[in-house]
Amino acid sequence: MKKLPLNFLGVGLLLVVFGLSLAQVLSNSFNAGEFNKFSGADGKKIIRIAHWQLEPGYRVAMDKMIASYNALPKVKEANVTVVQMPVTEKVYGQWLNVHLMSGTAPDICEKGFAKMASGDYIARYFEPMGDFVAQPNPYNAPEYLPENINPELAKILAEKPWRETFNDGMRGGWDDKLQNHYAVPTSFFGAIRLYYNITLITEAKQLIRKELTKPKYDSWMSDRVDGGFVQVNDGLKAWAQTDSPPDTLGRLLLCSSALRHIAKLKNQHKLVPIAGSSYSQNMFADAYKIPFTSTYSEDLDLDVNSTVTAVETYAGWERGIWGFDQERIKAYYQCIEEVCKEFPPGFLALGRDQAINRFVLGQAAMVASGAWDANGIIKGAQGHSDKSENFEVGIIPFPLPAKDEKWGEFITYPGNEAQATAGAPYSIFQRSQNVDWAVDFLRYMSSFKVNQQFNRDAGWIPVIMGTSPTDLMKPFSPNPYGLSKSAGMNFFPGSTNIRTIYEGQLWLYMSGDTDYETFSQRVVAGLENENNGTKRLWYAEWEKSRNNHRNNERMLATQKIREMFQGDQSAKDKFVRGVYKVVSANNGNGLRSQWSQIHTEEPFPKY
Repeated sequence: MKKLPLNFLGVGLLLVVFGLSLAQVLSNSFNAGEFNKFSGADGKKIIRIAHWQLEPGYRVAMDKMIASYNALPKVKEANVTVVQMPVTEKVYGQWLNVHLMSGTAPDICEKGFAKMASGDYIARYFEPMGDFVAQPNPYNAPEYLPENINPELAKILAEKPWRETFNDGMRGGWDDKLQNHYAVPTSFFGAIRLYYNITLITEAKQLIRKELTKPKYDSWMSDRVDGGFVQVNDGLKAWAQTDSPPDTLGRLLLCSSALRHIAKLKNQHKLVPIAGSSYSQNMFADAYKIPFTSTYSEDLDLDVNSTVTAVETYAGWERGIWGFDQERIKAYYQCIEEVCKEFPPGFLALGRDQAINRFVLGQAAMVASGAWDANGIIKGAQGHSDKSENFEVGIIPFPLPAKDEKWGEFITYPGNEAQATAGAPYSIFQRSQNVDWAVDFLRYMSSFKVNQQFNRDAGWIPVIMGTSPTDLMKPFSPNPYGLSKSAGMNFFPGSTNIRTIYEGQLWLYMSGDTDYETFSQRVVAGLENENNGTKRLWYAEWEKSRNNHRNNERMLATQKIREMFQGDQSAKDKFVRGVYKVVSANNGNGLRSQWSQIHTEEPFPKY
């Protein structure tokens, strides 16, 4: 019997998978009413809002808010119904791309993941909201506000433009290239924090207290002391006597060693200090980047705009400002490596849900995540069938090395969170037949009273001026202390070969599959590559700058028309800012000038 060629088998499998995927997309589309010509029975207008926020509480909060909107007299009279369409984030981007191109996208789409919801595609597929956000939000009128609200705040909410009622001025949904395009943010994601199991940390500290009374420490503690991670002094002893969580990196690592020793004594092989995963490993790298690398920012910032870009970072490497052989840079990566040692083996193969589940099951003392996971984590920790397995959850910022601990001499300040912008932004599909009602719903969703209640129900942070989060969300509120997040080095230059090499080698280094010398050598080899190294990065940034220049010129024309014919003061301000951007970028020539200053004898690269 003649064997079927493997190529045919591969094609057959591909067709089967494609068919199943198509069937799933069509099924979801029909179930959501996507091919019913934007209306339902009896001429009902259906406004569909799609998002990927499947966290516990969000969909329930959305349903509750939608029900309250659908019950409004004017909405019922107009025969309008809003429905939500939650889609898993794993397919949301592809799903939305398909529907945008086919003209069957939902009226309101959460912006993100999809290529067609970014860059120049925004102008092609989404409604420009500049005129809408310049008007007051009617759902912030006095009759919709609480009776005991501050009169000055009430006046601002009722009379100021819609965009100015947001805590961040709607910057989280504003496209600075297209200017007139806004997505409407609905929540603050909150800062990334470290969740910890109070029971396990308390147990670790009890062991540390006991160990501090000994004349000679066991190896798990002596390794931390002899390695300089902590200093045995009055400060450490006083901290050990309290119920306080780790407040320095050295103390966190000491607790981690104690927990590993406890796991060994109790034969609990699944217990690890930190439930790390591919989802969270960069959270630690980001948390420590500013404290370790901010001292380079002044020398790296070529255009003196207080932001260090990827091309400026690697131009600094070309100029010898920093290098992988410098002690400060080595310390940064060694710090990350040491933290990753407290993750479970093979953590890069683990996802977000697996890390959260490990923590909730009491098999990890800590896990890093944002406010969006708070409800699920805390309910899970208290939801065991065996009540004796329940535990209280604490929340702390990422602790830094103290001055008397290992790497402490390299630490400056943490990155501040004052620049945090609102998230979960929603855009309106340009071909929607119900744009006005879509705008009306987003106004309702982002009104003072509704936004506060929606986010409290969802377990997130509201975005409107004067609103307040629940007590549970307060630890995630942005901390303004520290340095600007723009001051840190940027090692991730877009979708370039450098990013691919750097990220791949960093993951191998973090997982312990390579040492620092191998990691740095491979990254340097990538930077020096003639075809795909730093030269290619310069060219890619120049090309992007030229494309942005054309977009900015179109934006200037739009803003000038809005200023001249509509008398929009915001358009005048945006025009001035746009002129600065156009002049400073100079059609990419500013980048070429920077190149010539660094590479005086070398022509600008061409590809």
